[in-house]
Amino acid sequence: MIRGMRNTEEEVRAIMSIWEEANMKAHSFIPKVYWKRNYSLVKETYLPLAVTYVYEEEGKIKGFVSILAKKYIGALFVANECQNQGIGKKLLNYVAKEHGPLTLSVFKKNERALKFYLNNGCQLGELDINEDTLEEEYTLYLS
Repeated sequence: MIRGMRNTEEEVRAIMSIWEEANMKAHSFIPKVYWKRNYSLVKETYLPLAVTYVYEEEGKIKGFVSILAKKYIGALFVANECQNQGIGKKLLNYVAKEHGPLTLSVFKKNERALKFYLNNGCQLGELDINEDTLEEEYTLYLS
């Protein structure tokens, strides 16, 4: 079931755990210290600013998606042990329906995520350099 995030300590902890673990797995080309350093920024700044939806089954959060500024997918992550079950696709379809045209960014080296988004209706946009990581990053568009 997809629902809006409840801003409880337990849910924030579950979301941030997924965020940290999935980022480290998906972005092995970025030093782990980068994600550790940004943990508090995401938890205390970006998460409160975002509209976040969770995918929950049997009381367990298995994934989430966060929308920033009403039109930007700032995060879409599924717990490592729950991947390849269609959860990411359900979350992406949900926000596409609820929020209309969206943009997002994906590192060029994150081939798995890039393939996922392209296979699920996103269009490839510009290729730029991410200022924080100095890695190449695509902008993608979802209508």
